[in-house]
Amino acid sequence: MRKLFAALVALFLFTGLVLATEATFVKYDEGKKELTVKEGDKEKTYKVGKDVDTSKWGKIKEGAKLDITTEGDTVTKVDRKKKAN
Repeated sequence: MRKLFAALVALFLFTGLVLATEATFVKYDEGKKELTVKEGDKEKTYKVGKDVDTSKWGKIKEGAKLDITTEGDTVTKVDRKKKAN
């Protein structure tokens, strides 16, 4: 029973560390590997994780909608938000 409880506590702790959110693309600084997005009224700059594919980011225009997944101040996944038909 203790092991199950400890596993559940660990699951909830780690789940809270990874957040997914919708954001608006502002800019990407390739030299610093930093992504700046707008979340609501505020701009926020994140470091870009080493496993994130940034090769197509030159085609993303300011104002594009993104779904980003973060761990702390580091982006771990970025997806372009699909436009509704």
